Amino acid sequence: MWDVGFWMKISHPIFAWVLAKSIPKIHDSPTEFFRKYNFGRGEPTFASTQVLPHKRLLVTGLRLLDMTV
Repeated sequence: MWDVGFWMKISHPIFAWVLAKSIPKIHDSPTEFFRKYNFGRGEPTFASTQVLPHKRLLVTGLRLLDMTV
């Protein structure tokens, strides 16, 4: 019987790849980012500008986690 560590070694790269594909990339400028992901509203609203730092922090944290594991 395989232990949990074996399954974690196999499933982690797959999970990280799926998660990375599902999160929008933040390499665009903020205006490009809002144009793409602002649901067609054009200029960013105050509420939508509050989302950007959290997404950037999430993506950075996931990349760091992926590098350390």
